[in-house]
Amino acid sequence: MKVSGYVYTLGLPFVAFLVLATLNAATIPWFEYPDEKNHIHYAQFVARTGSLPPVVYSPVDDGETTARVAFNPPLYYWIASRFLDPSAPFVSPQVRYAPRPPRGFPDPPKCGWDALGDLPMRLAAVRCLSILFGLVTVVACWGLGRAVRPGEPALAAAMAWFPVLIPQFVSMSAAINNEGLAVALASLSTLLCARAAAGGRASTAGVAGVLLGAAAMAKVSALALSPALFLAVARGRRGWARAAALTMATCCVAGPWLFRNWVDHRDPTGVGAIEAVEANRCAGRFPSNPMGVLRGVAVAGATFFLDYGQLAIHLPRPLYLIPAALAGLAAWGWRRAAREPAGDVPFGLPAWTALACLAGAFLAYNLRVYSPQGRYLYVGVVFLAFLVARGLLAWVPVERRGIVVLAVGVASALAQLGYMVLVVGPAYGR
Repeated sequence: MKVSGYVYTLGLPFVAFLVLATLNAATIPWFEYPDEKNHIHYAQFVARTGSLPPVVYSPVDDGETTARVAFNPPLYYWIASRFLDPSAPFVSPQVRYAPRPPRGFPDPPKCGWDALGDLPMRLAAVRCLSILFGLVTVVACWGLGRAVRPGEPALAAAMAWFPVLIPQFVSMSAAINNEGLAVALASLSTLLCARAAAGGRASTAGVAGVLLGAAAMAKVSALALSPALFLAVARGRRGWARAAALTMATCCVAGPWLFRNWVDHRDPTGVGAIEAVEANRCAGRFPSNPMGVLRGVAVAGATFFLDYGQLAIHLPRPLYLIPAALAGLAAWGWRRAAREPAGDVPFGLPAWTALACLAGAFLAYNLRVYSPQGRYLYVGVVFLAFLVARGLLAWVPVERRGIVVLAVGVASALAQLGYMVLVVGPAYGR
């Protein structure tokens, strides 16, 4: 039976994401996502004072929650602050679901929980906003597949499934943090760049530049995608106009923030502040031996794919070899994909450029602040979706790609749902 491309493209990835993300938001307690309390403090500070928290260039202890993220750009926190009560007291640094136990399940909530008032309901609204940002990213992945190869709906479907089938991405999409907004805006910018490259106007590239600049105003690492997006729009007739529009719009939106940081702190990206603030917690340095580097790569891969909450609930280690093997198979599959007819928009070079830029930025950051968290790469998830989906589909006969994408997507989503219900939920006493 032939399955229509729209059946396995339009609905299921989006529904699966909403179900899984909502389940994550309901299962992971408040303040249990990585640094969630710090992001809440920043938003509370903006709601209460209408200004930004001071950036600290000295080590801080665990109680200084706002200082840990004060170097972040303000866009996400301004949006989140609209949902918070300016008169509400700050969340106590000691409030958390439970201390991380050496073994077993956590204790019931403690330390000032009753003093939160209606804050949990307001935080629930902010988490719903984060889920919306994640859904925008999934839609942008689907849209990029349609824009690059409109005659191959299986690619769009596979790209839409890609972020849904990364449990850590789905989980972090339900958290209160600035990454979700940055990823959504960067993904939309990439989609518009692809449409501009297909013969669109320079104004389309200009809007893409505004979105990229806005993504940088949520998280500066979004600027690592700039070279890839520049390459995407610069090709073809009137490419110079599109590239100029993209560049100028990005600079107009993000430039003032970077210039302000340079004038005030001689630190436009805020990495210097992170290095100073985390001096007590991040005592480790970039490993100087091959085994240490391999361990760092393993940690980055694990935290990219699955690492739930402060309890760091993860899969049995051998199972992480499966996504690693699929990544290798996708890279190898690009040799086969090169033999297929080119799509409407040549997007291979920009995608590989984005991967190289993200890897370079990730390495440069870890050379200064050793924190190999793979989730930092999510800002380029739309490029990663294209690279992985295109490479893996090259191994599947064209006439069977649609049903294979549907089967793999549904099976993986159900497995993720079972893991949440049977493992993560009980671990948090749900």
